[in-house]
Amino acid sequence: MKFSLTEAPVRQVGSELVLHDVFTDSKASMDFVIAELNGNHPMITNYVSDRIYFILEGKGEVYSDGHWDCVTEGDCVYIKKKTVHSIKGKIKYAIITSPPFDPKNEISY
Repeated sequence: MKFSLTEAPVRQVGSELVLHDVFTDSKASMDFVIAELNGNHPMITNYVSDRIYFILEGKGEVYSDGHWDCVTEGDCVYIKKKTVHSIKGKIKYAIITSPPFDPKNEISY
């Protein structure tokens, strides 16, 4: 099956984050979202899903494993389930979540 960014549903999350739901299917083993962040995403923990951030454009910082790492285009960050994490900056990135994102599995701080 083919999926396209240009046809993806778009969600505005607060004033700083736009999500493009390129591939989301709760019956699949993963989902794929493009995020555009201009600011700070709060600290969160997902208790069920692992997550990968792949940086497409911009610069930012990702918090994971108790420290902040600078990230830029071409960097990849793996976030294990049950890990407190956050991201900030003016940055465009792909998010792969496995199993697919479900808000009931996540808490914000």
